[in-house]
Amino acid sequence: MDDRGVTELIGYSIIFGLVLLSFSMLFLVGTTTVSDSRDRTQINNAEAAFEILASNMDDHANDREVGRATEIRVTDAALYFGPSESVNVTVSPDGSEDNVTVYDRSTEPIVYETQQGERVVYSNGAVFREDTDTSRMVREPQTKIDENRTVLPQVRFTSTEGGISVGGSQTVLVRTERLTSRFEQNTTSDGYELEIEITTDERRGDAWRSYFGSYELLECAESDVVEQPDGNVAVTCETTGQMTSEIYVPETRLQGEIN
Repeated sequence: MDDRGVTELIGYSIIFGLVLLSFSMLFLVGTTTVSDSRDRTQINNAEAAFEILASNMDDHANDREVGRATEIRVTDAALYFGPSESVNVTVSPDGSEDNVTVYDRSTEPIVYETQQGERVVYSNGAVFREDTDTSRMVREPQTKIDENRTVLPQVRFTSTEGGISVGGSQTVLVRTERLTSRFEQNTTSDGYELEIEITTDERRGDAWRSYFGSYELLECAESDVVEQPDGNVAVTCETTGQMTSEIYVPETRLQGEIN
């Protein structure tokens, strides 16, 4: 009888321990699932807000709007202006080195970053989703490149006070104001060769190379992604034996603030 009592006690203890372990595992799995779902919702909402922001920027560039405000909800995250990036467009009439025109523009990307290191970035007309190592373009800029006409809109966007950052949990407005709009064009030649160089965060280098490389007129080799001293990369794409008949480079200068 004593042995049987001890055996039953051990059995009850094992069963009780298994029940507690099961509840603990269910709690941990449930908590992790809820946390992952919340994080996905957070970053998806940020991406949707940045899509609206990019659309507002396009309205500025197309002279449909002078000022806009985009509402972005920051939840356990940060919203800030990133280091300046540049875009250089070199236009060569008839493929010669004479009368070459260079458009050199710089812009500050807008960055939404979660506590887990995921980011949504607006830069040079495009929207990116990023983690610590990779980046993918989820919204393309309004660019057209073919043998008949090439349109390369450029947005020179700078923060009004520089280095502005918002953190924690709040709803903020990103205000943008179009200051001037310039429209450059080259249509007096039989054709133009084109070179585009964009200096950007190294995570976005491959995404830009893939984007511009999707145009038949351009070639963007992997060797054309060159590391820079400041940690950025320079991506160079150019026409290879083909030319475009017309080139338009509309420029919009914007100032923005987060408040």
